Amino acid sequence: MDSQSVQDIERYKEKTILDSLFRKKTLEKLKKISSGTISLKDPLGEINFGHQKENDLQSHIEIKSLKFYRLFALRGALGASEAFVKGFWQSSDLVKLVRILVLNEKVLLSFEK
Repeated sequence: MDSQSVQDIERYKEKTILDSLFRKKTLEKLKKISSGTISLKDPLGEINFGHQKENDLQSHIEIKSLKFYRLFALRGALGASEAFVKGFWQSSDLVKLVRILVLNEKVLLSFEK
């Protein structure tokens, strides 16, 4: 294996580790959702956030690339928007998702710090 291949593998491992750390940080913050329910599916599994009550808002997010977490953790709402445009994630109902995040304003603002 040449030195370029080894460097490429090391860069890939570094990105994967960073994406995993950003994923963990993002999921910890989303656990604080108290109004509405968000189900999130990514290549590593499926997690539900919030406490489902009758007539509560519900939305589903599918993360297609772990790069989403890096953009979201580092750039907040702007990073999430960029990731959406790049196709790193999609939502079953984007309007409901935004409404849930607005209801959980403290959680949303925690991504902006």
